Amino acid sequence: MTLFTAEAFLAFRRRAESYGAAVFAPALYYSYQRWMATQGEQPVAGKRAVELRGLLLDSQDLHHRRGPGNTCLTALRSGIFGTVDRPINNSKGCGGVMRVAPLAEWDGLRFGEAAAAITHGHPTGQLAAGALVVILHAIGAGATLNEAIDIALAELAERPSHEETSHALIGARTLAAAATRTSPEAIEKLGE
Repeated sequence: MTLFTAEAFLAFRRRAESYGAAVFAPALYYSYQRWMATQGEQPVAGKRAVELRGLLLDSQDLHHRRGPGNTCLTALRSGIFGTVDRPINNSKGCGGVMRVAPLAEWDGLRFGEAAAAITHGHPTGQLAAGALVVILHAIGAGATLNEAIDIALAELAERPSHEETSHALIGARTLAAAATRTSPEAIEKLGE
């Protein structure tokens, strides 16, 4: 899904540069439909079958089922486009955060948040993805990891329902700084 996030980002940029306007979230949704096809699932194309063409879809090396998450599959099978304002479910699993790294070229929590919202409706699942985008962007701009985390925490503090994500991020930083070897039990304390 990370590759398909990058594909959508590049397509969005190309359209914006060529036509002067483009909307990212639909490009990402259709890219995830193409990802779903590589997992042996039937994409939900509706009237937009043309959106299901893409370079990655044509790569046969990607057409192998690789343990896709149930939340991602269920959300994409529904044919409903989840957004921050119209959550599709109440999932806060890792499916959103695990795929948003290519969005780090943009500065802002909202890009990762919107990308995760396509399949994950809980604010924690969305905000964790947004925080990762902020952290990676800040590091790419020269910040240290701790500075990047501080930037993400500041942006999170401005969002409703940020407490769980902020607490986990602070806990992870504290755990990493204190432990020479992190135990599975210590990691479990951060949350699921």
